[in-house]
Amino acid sequence: MEYLFDWVLPLWLASWLFCIWQIYIPAIALIRELDDEHVVYRWRYLTFLVWSLMSFVCVPLLMLAALVEKYRRQFIYSYVKNLLDKDEDEREN
Repeated sequence: MEYLFDWVLPLWLASWLFCIWQIYIPAIALIRELDDEHVVYRWRYLTFLVWSLMSFVCVPLLMLAALVEKYRRQFIYSYVKNLLDKDEDEREN
């Protein structure tokens, strides 16, 4: 149990914050540049809460995207593109 609180939990939390800093913040900045009236940007605090809870579980998977620039760009562009496309599809219907 000592190993969990001495190594695993601090590394997990640090990696989680790193993922937020490297992935979520640039993604929201890109959404703001593209469409500052988008629902994701207007509700950015709720989006942050949902994204951070889900990313806390997926930290080991997101670390690859957070550490490698090529994968980070691909992840952010795909994430933003899918967010914006879904909103446009809902506006059409």
